Amino acid sequence: MSLFRKLPLGHFFVCMAVYMLGASGFSWTAFIIGLVFVKSIQVWGKVADLNDRNRFRRLKRVAQNEKEVVAEFKNLGASWIEFPDKDRVEWINSIFPLLWRHIDAYVEEILRCDVEKQVRSVSHLLRNFSFGTITLGKSTPRIDGIRTYENTANEIVIDIDIFYAGDLAVTLKITPGMQVGVSNVMFRGSLRVILSPLLSEPPFIGAVTLFFLKTPLIDLDTKGALLNLPGVESTIENVIMDEITKVMVQPHRIVVPLDPKVDVDALMSPMPVAVLRLGLVKGINLSACDRGNKSDPYCVIETSGYKIQSQVIKGTVNPVWNEGFTIPISSMLTGNLELSFYDWDMSSKNDPMGKLTLGLDSISSQPKTQDIFMLQEVERGEVEIHWEWLQLTRRTKLMDKAKEQRDTFFNTFNNSKMKPCAIVNCIIKSAETFPKLKQASPSIQASLEVRNQIQKTRICEHSCEPTWKQGFYFFLEDPMLESIRITFRDIDHGEKILGTTRVNLAEVYNAPECFVERSYPVNQCINPAATVLLNTTIRLTIPGELIPDEKLAARVIVNIGMTYDKETGTLEIFPNSAKTLDIPPIPEHEKVKDMLIRIKPSGNQTKKLETTPADDGQLHPCWTDIFTIKIPPKLISSSSLSIEAVCTIMKKEIKLGRTTIPLAQMANSSNRKVVKDFALT
Repeated sequence: MSLFRKLPLGHFFVCMAVYMLGASGFSWTAFIIGLVFVKSIQVWGKVADLNDRNRFRRLKRVAQNEKEVVAEFKNLGASWIEFPDKDRVEWINSIFPLLWRHIDAYVEEILRCDVEKQVRSVSHLLRNFSFGTITLGKSTPRIDGIRTYENTANEIVIDIDIFYAGDLAVTLKITPGMQVGVSNVMFRGSLRVILSPLLSEPPFIGAVTLFFLKTPLIDLDTKGALLNLPGVESTIENVIMDEITKVMVQPHRIVVPLDPKVDVDALMSPMPVAVLRLGLVKGINLSACDRGNKSDPYCVIETSGYKIQSQVIKGTVNPVWNEGFTIPISSMLTGNLELSFYDWDMSSKNDPMGKLTLGLDSISSQPKTQDIFMLQEVERGEVEIHWEWLQLTRRTKLMDKAKEQRDTFFNTFNNSKMKPCAIVNCIIKSAETFPKLKQASPSIQASLEVRNQIQKTRICEHSCEPTWKQGFYFFLEDPMLESIRITFRDIDHGEKILGTTRVNLAEVYNAPECFVERSYPVNQCINPAATVLLNTTIRLTIPGELIPDEKLAARVIVNIGMTYDKETGTLEIFPNSAKTLDIPPIPEHEKVKDMLIRIKPSGNQTKKLETTPADDGQLHPCWTDIFTIKIPPKLISSSSLSIEAVCTIMKKEIKLGRTTIPLAQMANSSNRKVVKDFALT
């Protein structure tokens, strides 16, 4: 018995396998082949583990001694190592070591006192669950750089690059004989911080909004026989990344209000700033990754935290997709569209076949384009794509135009699963008076469904009045015919359905501003008084430039007064006010800025005259400007004024309308005054 105690567990199983093979009559050849195979897997595992440790050691050195590592590269002539777009914040990094041991103690207290009890209460199988070692280690996180964006509307936008490669160690005792653990964690991500809205009184900032621009990279080492099984470690990493994505990867956000008057809902789940309609046409001479000079290519499209995959085209390096996608754009700042191409394999990791990265700024500046692009990071391969840049509008009278443009696009890209012309943003705030089940408050999760699009809220633990405050958006093919179906489930009792709610989107579409906030009854619920509070908004998607210059779509009524003195030949012009009746469609979160009246007399007497720009968002401004122009009496009858109303949206000048005013009427009197409304079209 003492011999078996000294044998490692793996060797014990090998001995048992030898015995079973012999007893079953198998030849030694089969056994030797199997033994070589098992030993090869062990050697491969040790090599992979050694590579992981070496890689982690290098990352840890960068995290702790970045200056030394950068200096080594510069000494080798790597003059490209610069950080032009980001500010260095070493003073913040110097604070982390001073706080780290206090943070370590706080985390340990939370895990042992709160988390441990909650895990034990989940199931009787976990009644012996406990934490063993809990330490954050000595290595601290680093902030590699901070970038602050300028010219943002009523907000301060900051991007923070966070990097951590530390000796964190946490062990868990699931049962008396089973212990697992996690150590050597690497984390890298870009966190966006938005301070908005800016106030004119303390605290000067209405709220702080936090989210990652894309899913952070996470790598970790696991300990324990169970976690060392093939695929378990990567599964744990994927689960962690999925949970982070659901909570705070855009469009999901964490909002910390600083002023009670701030509309948290608008900050937590804003509408996309735009929508991209992308047509994946075909690939040309892609890399051959399989036998016979063939591949099974597919494309992964990612931008603004949104990710979607194309169909797999089997057995070709010249795939034809003709597949259309509709992609929400959450932010224009530092945004890119990334198309990554892979060769699909059933039994091994999919091979990369190149990628294409395009800036959203360049895409929006060419609102309708079809072109062929060379793939990056590979020796060969091109891709043909088509895109249309769509803006969001609440102008329901443009529904026919939206459908017409939608049909034109998807008639070409007929392999598309969905053909939307609108988008709905649904914020599920809270619910009331759900019943208890077996004398226990339910843990409720809501799933929202529009056609085949399904999204789920987080789970509100043990509450009959759950509060979610989460927003989700769905694409719509026809707002007048569709609805949102919401199903409430109790996760503690086998996902038992507690009730359902259906939101008729035609009601929202026909409401003022295409917006409805109200409570809906929960049907099929034990308690008929149960309700859910929703905030729902619909916007149409209209092709065109981000800020279209639709001169004839806008009309402005301008009130202008004029006096003319024939003796001195002096014309006084005083614009009084303007009333904007209509403006071009603009992005949901943008405002009309710097609206003004521009006046240009005929001839070359003077340059253009401009009124004082109106305040941001002001569509019916008033002015006190007075302009004086010299026009000789003999020319006044043949002269005219060109009047133009302009404004600025997204840094682009938009012409709202113009007209020409003849001045012949001013020549009929020695001192005539005219005050009149003029329509600008």
